[in-house]
Amino acid sequence: MNRIIAALMALILIMTAISAAGCEAKEDPYKGYCTDGELAGGAALQNANAKSVTVSCEGDVVRIRLEFYVGSRMSGGSEEAEASTVPAYKVYRLGYPSRLAVEFNDLEYADFARTETECAGCVQGAFVHRIMEEKKACIYFQLSADPAFKAFASGNVLEIEIKPVAEAEKKKKKNEKPKYQVTANAYDDYCEGKLTADGLTPTLDADKCDVLLISGVMDSDIAAEMFIKDIVDKNISAVQEEWTIIEADKHKLPQYDDTLVYKAAYSQNVLRSTDGNVESAEVLIPDGWYLTQIPKRAGGGALYTKRIKEKDASGDYTGERLYIRNDDGTSEEFMDYGFETIESAEFSPDG
Repeated sequence: MNRIIAALMALILIMTAISAAGCEAKEDPYKGYCTDGELAGGAALQNANAKSVTVSCEGDVVRIRLEFYVGSRMSGGSEEAEASTVPAYKVYRLGYPSRLAVEFNDLEYADFARTETECAGCVQGAFVHRIMEEKKACIYFQLSADPAFKAFASGNVLEIEIKPVAEAEKKKKKNEKPKYQVTANAYDDYCEGKLTADGLTPTLDADKCDVLLISGVMDSDIAAEMFIKDIVDKNISAVQEEWTIIEADKHKLPQYDDTLVYKAAYSQNVLRSTDGNVESAEVLIPDGWYLTQIPKRAGGGALYTKRIKEKDASGDYTGERLYIRNDDGTSEEFMDYGFETIESAEFSPDG
């Protein structure tokens, strides 16, 4: 009997040991990282300048280094120097598509944005968003995966460490209904304060060249249509044709559709005043800015400027070029030369 009891006790001890080993908690790979909510820090800093941003990668961990100065010679200032601290900030993440936002209540300059930020790891690109005439600014880092992140400041440097969060494989359920989002080619109006709407945030497009506005996820296309209607009704500058409904995709960037610019231009009611009488006029140049008429002796037609995007050795270049709209309705380039901006143009009397 004693032998049976002893054997049972030994068996129980073995089973307990096996059970304990099986239940041993796995180490959290994101321990010390933030996966929800926000991180905040920094201090008040006048004339803050995000001087440089560098992105590096070691394994699957990405490190973003932001260096801050006071003042900016690039922006016409006479002095600039290393800051004594990092300006007050908060870091948080956004989804659909995945982005990491670094927000500042007072950021006067962003010199780093004048050159292209090198990408690494899950970081696909970066851009600065600010509302005109406001000092509040946000630097967005476009990501290919949801991030776990941590941030720490030392002197004039803010370092952010990102670790991509592994996703559990999810099988699509049969008859699962898609979700929807709204995108818009209206980022400039948004930055100029002409467009206000809750639930819109900026994101890079699929080519990572343009910035679009994107809404949160909606359960139906009807909800998305109502969202657009509400924005158009409340914002005089909003044009229905600039807004698109897409199926929500967690990591797929929205496609920029340049044809929407033409549709939006042609949909607007252009008015002109003749002797005090207002009448409708047709859109002459939907993607350009009229400058002046060309004298008949120089060929006739209209001279206009058009925004263009090109690539050179340093990356993407945005500027303007001069074009002619001929009397027969065709257009052609006036000269093979680009300008940063074109404010006005005139012809001499002799053409």
